[in-house]
Amino acid sequence: MNEDFVVEATLECKRDLQGGVFAINLIDQEGRVSVAASTRSCKGEGIFAKGTHRIRFNIGNTLPYGSFHINIAVAEGYDLVLRQENVYNFGIKKDKEYNQVLMHPHIDVSVL
Repeated sequence: MNEDFVVEATLECKRDLQGGVFAINLIDQEGRVSVAASTRSCKGEGIFAKGTHRIRFNIGNTLPYGSFHINIAVAEGYDLVLRQENVYNFGIKKDKEYNQVLMHPHIDVSVL
């Protein structure tokens, strides 16, 4: 049985982002997008509350090669800090060589 690869990041939001739409995506070098999932904090609209949020991206069972980046876009200002990036492969021992590629995504923070 193939297990999916997962990228997990911890975001720190220094203040409430209210009334706007936000998107948190992981994009690989071929332009494929994985939308953040598995957290109540990522509903896509309303308040993105001040505090620490765990964001998880399911990137399927094919490990991507090359670089990818996490894009955080909000419609009304931002004060977000990406605190750490970790790569997990549930059920399969982590491959150090792959993790070296995946542990350092480019972080792109933009305002819509």
